[in-house]
Amino acid sequence: MLNTKSAIPNLLRLISLSQRLGKTLVLSSRKLGWSGILVDQCQGSLTSSFEMKLPAISDHWLNLPLGRSTYLLQKRNNVKHESIIQKRDSILVPARQPSYWRGQPVKGHLSDKIHLTTERLEKALQTNQTLRSAYEEMDGDPQSKIPFLVWLLENPDSPLSLPGKIYLYKHDYLHLLLKRGFSLDDEAFIVGFTMGNDSNTKWFHIALFKLISSKFYPKKYQFTKKHFQEFYLGFEYGKKVKTKNINSLDFELYYNKPILEIREQLGIT
Repeated sequence: MLNTKSAIPNLLRLISLSQRLGKTLVLSSRKLGWSGILVDQCQGSLTSSFEMKLPAISDHWLNLPLGRSTYLLQKRNNVKHESIIQKRDSILVPARQPSYWRGQPVKGHLSDKIHLTTERLEKALQTNQTLRSAYEEMDGDPQSKIPFLVWLLENPDSPLSLPGKIYLYKHDYLHLLLKRGFSLDDEAFIVGFTMGNDSNTKWFHIALFKLISSKFYPKKYQFTKKHFQEFYLGFEYGKKVKTKNINSLDFELYYNKPILEIREQLGIT
């Protein structure tokens, strides 16, 4: 935890933060007399959903999660950020800013490959599963496994991302909503869909993506002529769907709704 001196007496002190969060303190640098920095290791397993308002804290807080993967929504200064937090990620919470937090543990283990069989997709639709429930049954690549070049073109946090850019967990939502598996053909369809559905996509964006994804992507992720047939099928379908810019959609509004209902609302047939 990074520590800066506070001049505001009613701020939450970091020394009280673990207790406020219901964590058990395991190790701490508190008795070492370090100046300007406090390091705590806390233990506490997240087994269910949580929601809380965190008052402004006295010092900057750098959190390094060591536990299971968690869907996390943060809201600060009316700005909302959604993400899947995993081991080796980091969360920087700035001092003197109250915030809202909502989290949900992600079931299963994140592995090297994403497994979503046709049977699981059909089950999700036939049993009218919610988006949350179906997503929790998926096992997928953590963001850290995504190659840099793929991140550079396809992630909204990249300064060079193309139209159709989408966060990984939202990308996974689309696999469910579009009833696609996780073969490279399916990935090509999903990328084509997001680009075709994005109102900012121009012809040169497509040309640039085709060049880089076919020549410079890591071999496991490279698209061939066959994959681009699926890409264009997705692209044309994305253009036809009535709801545009689904890649930027606030999925929090749909998280607890049945997949079939979401498909109908978005115009996905």
